[in-house]
Amino acid sequence: MGLGNASWLYAEHNSSLRFITHTHAINSIGDLQLVAGCETNQELAMAWSRKFGLPVFSELSQVNFNVDLVVIAVNHAELLDVTLAAIKRWPSSKILVEKPLITSEAQLVLLQTLAEIDLERIWINFPRNFQPETA
Repeated sequence: MGLGNASWLYAEHNSSLRFITHTHAINSIGDLQLVAGCETNQELAMAWSRKFGLPVFSELSQVNFNVDLVVIAVNHAELLDVTLAAIKRWPSSKILVEKPLITSEAQLVLLQTLAEIDLERIWINFPRNFQPETA
């Protein structure tokens, strides 16, 4: 979910940055097969779909098949809600989330109430302290 800079656009602007994008990383691992994207911005969705030849959904609820890995790279304010929706939609899938997963004390309290979630299947990506637009 989220087809912006971290998904693929860094590499579009500078091919030497392919290794830091989710789409290119997934495509480079032989055991993984990228099957779809999810993006609310229709312009980004269409561009990604054209580039990679895969379907794009505007909401997670539209994806009607199981997946082994969900990558979530949306704006910080939406991360927790989208992550919780993915956990509910795919209860046994691995989930890679961009940082920070929570941005407020209220979200921390909500996350703490969800102790029954298998947190070993949720991974939080490293900070991009040297991402292109901040270098």
